[in-house]
Amino acid sequence: MVSTENFDAFGGMETYTRTVAHELDRLGHQTAIYSPRPGAMAALARREGLQVFGRDDLPEHCDAILAQDAATCLELTASYPDAVRLFVAHSRDHVLHEPPQLTGVCDGVVALNDRVGDWVRARAWHPPVTRLRQPVELSRYRDLAQPGSLAKRVLVTTNYVGGARGRMLEEACARAGYDVTWIGTTTEPHASPEDAIGASDIVVGLGRSAVEAMAAGRAVYVFGVLGAGGWITVGSYPDLEADGFAGLSESPAATVEGLAEELAGWEPGMGEANRDLASAHSARTHAVELVQLIRRFGEGRDANADSAGDTCAPAPPAQLEELARLMRLEWRMYDQAMRKSLEADRARAERDRYLTEAEDAIDRVKVLDAELDRAFARVAELEGDVRKLEEGLATRRYRWAQGLAMPLDRLRGRRRATRPPR
Repeated sequence: MVSTENFDAFGGMETYTRTVAHELDRLGHQTAIYSPRPGAMAALARREGLQVFGRDDLPEHCDAILAQDAATCLELTASYPDAVRLFVAHSRDHVLHEPPQLTGVCDGVVALNDRVGDWVRARAWHPPVTRLRQPVELSRYRDLAQPGSLAKRVLVTTNYVGGARGRMLEEACARAGYDVTWIGTTTEPHASPEDAIGASDIVVGLGRSAVEAMAAGRAVYVFGVLGAGGWITVGSYPDLEADGFAGLSESPAATVEGLAEELAGWEPGMGEANRDLASAHSARTHAVELVQLIRRFGEGRDANADSAGDTCAPAPPAQLEELARLMRLEWRMYDQAMRKSLEADRARAERDRYLTEAEDAIDRVKVLDAELDRAFARVAELEGDVRKLEEGLATRRYRWAQGLAMPLDRLRGRRRATRPPR
């Protein structure tokens, strides 16, 4: 059972819940999601074939619980006292996300970055802490449209940044020459952020959105509510990942001028390097690590554990249940393939539109070239007429000057003849 108090918004913790549930289901575990506050994300998960339970329809038995918050962790501990319970710590900012400081509630804590892990370890009491990486479903972000050779489109994906800080980012992007689009719960919620990421060259975000953009092969600039971590590169990745891509690591205070200068430092190879970094920590690997943790903590509860430590394993599923699971997996793969096909159709339609526009432009250029040739010919003709006029005018001036000179000579001769001697 993967539990979360709120399963409505398309946020980082909700996406993690959905991603992990899918991967555990892919491994053959009977997996469900529990939330007392379902919503849009719960509806999406159900459409994808996942089971989502509320308080009134919880199953009778559960082998393991993967809790995302203290409320559902305590609630499900009361309902399933014999289940192995892991607490995934996503944040240190809210009481809801604090692991309960009660013995017998959590067998272990999973921290998705060093910043939160250090915070859990600093508490007065805590279960064993295991550090895992933020998982991403790589297949969702594979084969998206390639970013442009010149960065022009910036996608800001955030549920938090806004107000004066958002305006600072907007102005910095404008100074760097980028067009900006925003998605998130406060602007435009997106059930499929890969679509918006695929239409961008640069992604500005924090937390899980940064990892998703990396998996899509985009250049990523970490910009948080309180800090700016800068570009994710091979060199900066370890520190930024340890910080959870929150922008809270040591960095100078953000200014419009500084942001504009850094954003203008985009380089074409950033996105592909990010894809390689993200691919090393897939959701599939994360699910395997979670199962290993559950089995390890279940060893002490299972008196019949074999020497391989393959404990806390549910009974083999019935044949029809296994066939149903395989059908759900096939449907998900078909749905992803259809989405890719539609995206390819849109890309082809856009390409055809550009080709048509290019052909029209070529035809127009040909017409303009012909008009330009006629204009040059007319100019040459006019220049010839002007030369003829100038030559005619010069001839007339010469003749006029010659005609005027003869009377003047006669007049001078008369004046000399009549002038008395001195």
